[in-house]
Amino acid sequence: MFYQWIRIACVSWIFITPAAFAHEGATGVVKDRMDRFKESKEIMKQLKTRLDDPAKASELANRLLDWAQVMPDYFPVNSNPPPSEALDRIWDEFAAFEQAARDYEEATQAFIDVASQNAAGELPTAYRAIGQACKDCHNRYKD
Repeated sequence: MFYQWIRIACVSWIFITPAAFAHEGATGVVKDRMDRFKESKEIMKQLKTRLDDPAKASELANRLLDWAQVMPDYFPVNSNPPPSEALDRIWDEFAAFEQAARDYEEATQAFIDVASQNAAGELPTAYRAIGQACKDCHNRYKD
């Protein structure tokens, strides 16, 4: 039993360590945007547990909306040194990247609109739309 716990701890360390240090060495706008994305991920996790509470869900989604509205500003030219996970494609296709950020913003605003109508039954679909906007952008622009 003791050895099983040691094995679990070692395997966990292998998989958790890279994630824990992913932002190590990041500075300036790269660190800021990495922190904002990490915060967004946490908000999405919280939001998923609050789909039955439109008021709380709306409060959380407003934090996502704030990020969506400024996200492109966190990608100035020449801001892609390691450990950035952004692909150079962002700057090659910046107008398309800005559209992806607007898609995320629109999905988030639609979620807030549904929540403001106390339509808890529609929140899971609106939540998935936010997640899809994130996934689409990450698939195209994140390493």
